[in-house]
Amino acid sequence: MKHLIPLTTVVLAVFLVGGCTCNCKRSVPLPPDNEEVIIEEVIIYEYKTPEEISQSQEANQTAHPVIGEPAQQQPGDEKKQDFTPAFSLTPSTITPKGKAEESSKETVTEAADQNIPKSYIRDGRHFHPWVGRKFIKNGQELHPALWSNEKMKFGVHYGFVRAGTAHISTKGVVETDFGPAYVIETLANSAKVIDSVFKVRDINYSWIEVNGNSSFGYSQSLREGRYVRDEWITFDAKNKIFSGVMKKKGDPKFIKGELPGEVHDMLSSLYFVRAQDFSKGKDFIFDVANREKVYPLVVKFVKKETVKVPAGKFNCIVVEPQFRGEGIFIQQGKSLKVWITDDERRIPVKMETEVFIGNVSASLEEYSKN
Repeated sequence: MKHLIPLTTVVLAVFLVGGCTCNCKRSVPLPPDNEEVIIEEVIIYEYKTPEEISQSQEANQTAHPVIGEPAQQQPGDEKKQDFTPAFSLTPSTITPKGKAEESSKETVTEAADQNIPKSYIRDGRHFHPWVGRKFIKNGQELHPALWSNEKMKFGVHYGFVRAGTAHISTKGVVETDFGPAYVIETLANSAKVIDSVFKVRDINYSWIEVNGNSSFGYSQSLREGRYVRDEWITFDAKNKIFSGVMKKKGDPKFIKGELPGEVHDMLSSLYFVRAQDFSKGKDFIFDVANREKVYPLVVKFVKKETVKVPAGKFNCIVVEPQFRGEGIFIQQGKSLKVWITDDERRIPVKMETEVFIGNVSASLEEYSKN
């Protein structure tokens, strides 16, 4: 796998405004805080056997394209994208909680527990199959962590201008293909004053191993201006492979490749940093993966200081990720600083960086741990 975008740029992209801070055009808006949070309609992926695929294709000639190994082309078919069904990615519908129709598909009924604000998903999105998995009862109590039952709200600013809001929450624990994992969700939206120019409505998920040592996978759904991208990746550290789906325009693209071993995604990396011991002022390094790339990231201890944000005044540890060359969002020589509370909670209370368009910061406005 090739080298990736520096993690800190990624953390800002996902954690602050959910995606990109470059000059690309992107689109969609976030509901007001008092809007009812329910599921309207979502597209998830469901695996099917070749036999089921054949039956489905006979019943519906317009079925979702099948992803797999290329079939033998016939003369004159050079321009057709035809595939032999190794497996199929077919859309399933999740209806609002309490209004779900009876269905034999377990993933559909279980997914009703995933309460995404409907204004985020009314345009239809593609999520990781794990988004539809039911939470383990008392999972956060069975697997206690720094981030158990946690909810955070951040205000995002470009200079002195309020650019948007990011909500980060621990949704629960689910059983993945590789064991139990915490589900971390981020919802990012641009402010009303920005919406007319550059609407942002992003949803990101990360499935973090319950001990916090690695990520099992992530799901990213971006609606930023005219830019639309949905992708999800599963990390199989044991077999050192990854696989997933990427969709921008048109049909989804199946992607796969090799891993060096355990890795973190853009979102889980923030949680991994929180769990580290900075008491001795020690730096550390770990691998971060995004899409088809891996990047070894060094996180440097800078200092301790007191910082005031809307949520209060905190004694913090300041850390600074180190880059190897120029990143996509951060210019060479520029840096990102992260303020983490110097206590057992290790709450991220502030992030600040310089990007091509100026200074970007995110400050903690609300925090709860139920």
